[in-house]
Amino acid sequence: VGGCEGGVDQVRGKVAALFHCEPSHVAFVHSTSHGVGLVAEGMRWNDGDEVVLYELDHPAGVLPWLNLVDQGVKVRFIRDRGRFSFDAGDVLAEIGPRTRVVCLSLVNFAHGARAPIEEIAEICHERDAWLVVDAVQALGALHVEPLQLGADVVVAHGYRFLLSVSGIALCYLSDPTPREARVRQ
Repeated sequence: VGGCEGGVDQVRGKVAALFHCEPSHVAFVHSTSHGVGLVAEGMRWNDGDEVVLYELDHPAGVLPWLNLVDQGVKVRFIRDRGRFSFDAGDVLAEIGPRTRVVCLSLVNFAHGARAPIEEIAEICHERDAWLVVDAVQALGALHVEPLQLGADVVVAHGYRFLLSVSGIALCYLSDPTPREARVRQ
């Protein structure tokens, strides 16, 4: 067991170098949907809380949030309107006073557009909402630095451009801050 722990720490260090973050911010999950689902199921929700998603996003970033509808969580969708993209203004239009999470893909799985995550992060932070980013279509092909993105959580399965086996995904988790502590209540 001791040797295995050292191996995990070594891999965690390599992931931290890839993400340009401290190893303490890195976790391993089974898949992108597993990581997104842990965030969705790990928060305490109140009736009327909201989540904002893009209507053409991968089901891994949508279904965990739709599973919360029975708990009174309202899912708001950013409409594509035939553009195969969206901008920060489209996200802002869907954020309300009860929005607790915005979950988006950095690069869309179907049409390949890169979301303006940095601008969206500013909007989320100003409104005490978490930003969860699915980076599976970007990590290994593009530079993905969670601190630069401004994301609270970044998760990406390694089987795409990192050429990993199925069943392991990388997850970045930001430091808890007073803003995030309020969101969790």
